[in-house]
Amino acid sequence: DESNIQFDPQTKQVGTVNVDFAYRSTDLGAFLHDDFKLRPNTTLNLGVRWEVFTGPTERFDRLNNGVFQGGTRWQERIADMKMEHVPQLWHTRVNNIAPRLGFAWDPTKRGKMSVRGGWGMFYDRPENQLYTGDRNNLPLVANANCDLRNNPPCAPAYGLGASGNSPYNFPAVTGLGLNSVFLDSQNGLFTCTAFASDGTCTTSARIFTSQVVTDPNLKIQYGINWSLGAQYEVWTNWLVEGDYIGSEGHHMYSSFNVNRFAGDTILNGGYTGYNHSFGGLFYGQSNYSSHYKGGTLSVHNRGFSHGVNFQAAYTYGRAIDQAQTFGPEPFDPLNLKAEYGPADFNVSRRLSFSTLWQVPRVSSGSGVVGALLNGWQLSNITILQKGTPFTVFCGGCDYNADGTFGDRPDISGSVAHSGFNKQQFLTGILSKTLFTAPAGFAPGNVGRNTFVGPGYINTDLAFAKKTHIPWFVGQEGAQAEFRAEFFNAFNNVNLNSLDSDISSGGFGQAFGSFPARDIQFGLRIEF
Repeated sequence: DESNIQFDPQTKQVGTVNVDFAYRSTDLGAFLHDDFKLRPNTTLNLGVRWEVFTGPTERFDRLNNGVFQGGTRWQERIADMKMEHVPQLWHTRVNNIAPRLGFAWDPTKRGKMSVRGGWGMFYDRPENQLYTGDRNNLPLVANANCDLRNNPPCAPAYGLGASGNSPYNFPAVTGLGLNSVFLDSQNGLFTCTAFASDGTCTTSARIFTSQVVTDPNLKIQYGINWSLGAQYEVWTNWLVEGDYIGSEGHHMYSSFNVNRFAGDTILNGGYTGYNHSFGGLFYGQSNYSSHYKGGTLSVHNRGFSHGVNFQAAYTYGRAIDQAQTFGPEPFDPLNLKAEYGPADFNVSRRLSFSTLWQVPRVSSGSGVVGALLNGWQLSNITILQKGTPFTVFCGGCDYNADGTFGDRPDISGSVAHSGFNKQQFLTGILSKTLFTAPAGFAPGNVGRNTFVGPGYINTDLAFAKKTHIPWFVGQEGAQAEFRAEFFNAFNNVNLNSLDSDISSGGFGQAFGSFPARDIQFGLRIEF
């Protein structure tokens, strides 16, 4: 068994300690907005919003963060970082001003056409993931493991703290060796492994504790969105629309270990980091960005035209960013530009259309034939799209010897990055022999998300019929609706779960798929 013990390294009191945290922050906002009718066919929208998100404080003043002690280069500042108490995690910024504007114009002056455009800036409240980990930071709290497999064994102890001293004064844990634990000048956790005759420590070893720290000068992330499009009624109730859409994300939040450098594990015989007082320093920052530009062309009708409602849209675009999830580890924390690549959700081209058809009545009679043949609706939703990108990496490789695995390799020769067919995804689209370890501690030349995975084709069909039936209460009767639904009606195999790890036995193969054809029937009574 293994038991997690929390303790205060300053008092050496041990036990299962629950340190309550109550974060406090304030959101303030004010806005102005107005619409101006410049002409009967022209409208202008103007607005501005001001927002403030105060830096978090803590009710009991228990915040702990990394504080730079000096240094001119980033590496020097990380090496000198000290964990200590701070009154506020980051400084409050009051200059978050977000203007917006838009317009609508009808060149025909007859309601047949509309040209619309807009531009806006939008600030985003900082995510809690940036700082909730600091409740376990040194010097207030450290985490130690108590393991029965140690020699001598470390036996967990259970009991209540002494009255009036809760949550401390728990029973001592035999074998934990707290008398040898101390904090260094940077409040890193160390243990003494050898003592002199007078009891002083002669040899010590770092206890690898990871700290969650936040940039005290954190900027508030914001997005800029814009669009320009035209809509035209080509004939009664049928509209054609074309749009150009763009967006950018700036100062986007990230958190990754900044206490690592290339060559560390080889040059120093193991992981040391810039700062020798800690293991990982997971630094919350606002240094990522994202971009999207795309165009859409669509056609649709309003309501039902001859019993048909139809919508179709074609989208062409590209989304790029530096990370999709909150805390991935970049290959080189000092070169975040190397992480730029297509977003995980990027689909370069997509066609989708849907149809709802009210089948015309084939019999005016009220008998059995009319009940069976009339009142039917047929509908479909169809999607055809390119695949999403993926990154080739080596899960068991630390090419640059910085203590973090999953690095990207080098690739030799000219290799196709897209256009693979289904059979290739089943047997393997790439050979491991194409990839090699980079020379020295250099990054691999394989970029992030440079290969494109399987595409997606799917059609869902539905048949529905409503029939008027008598009912037990009232004079109006009821409706019986029968539905037959066919998901993935043509049973197309849409592959997913591509293995892009060159250290895996299934590298280059898709080993999963979206659901096959699924049919369901339903009957509903409406009254």
